Amino acid sequence: MPHCQKEKHDHSSKSKKAKQAKKEAIALARKAKQEALEEAEREKLRVGNNLALKDGFGEYEVGCEEEMEYVAKFNMNKRSKKHLRMDIIKQQQKAEREAEELLRKEQEEAYRLQQQQQEKTTAAEEKEEELVIQKEVLVYICLCCNKKFNTVNAFKNHTESKKHRDAARLYEEAGVIVTEVLLAE
Repeated sequence: MPHCQKEKHDHSSKSKKAKQAKKEAIALARKAKQEALEEAEREKLRVGNNLALKDGFGEYEVGCEEEMEYVAKFNMNKRSKKHLRMDIIKQQQKAEREAEELLRKEQEEAYRLQQQQQEKTTAAEEKEEELVIQKEVLVYICLCCNKKFNTVNAFKNHTESKKHRDAARLYEEAGVIVTEVLLAE
């Protein structure tokens, strides 16, 4: 939109003195506004949280003032709107990165705790397994055939076999017992 179509555009011609007076008025207004801001800033610095007060004149709090959140301040005359948008986008991206970093740290901490608990449970399970391993198991041994059997049925089948009977006959003639039952660890 051309500047002559804006609502505040004055179509009348102005003299150089009038234009200069308007510029000076705007500059004075800016200067007054800037001085007011500086005065407010000085006022904040004068009364701080850590200043000791005279006896009987208020309270003194130990500690520091809470840190102020810094917000990007822009000089509208020097920077375009594109730069303003980019600065805002960068601030948002920084906040997102910080949030993601915090979430990642929380997840890592939760994972560490889970691993510690898992290690404790596995240690307890290993102790139980050791106890299970220490159960007594019967092992059937045939000395003449030099074979071991874990079940009774396998041992019975072996003792009834022809090979076992032929090998056991020699031992029986010598008076040696050919079968044995032991507790395995």
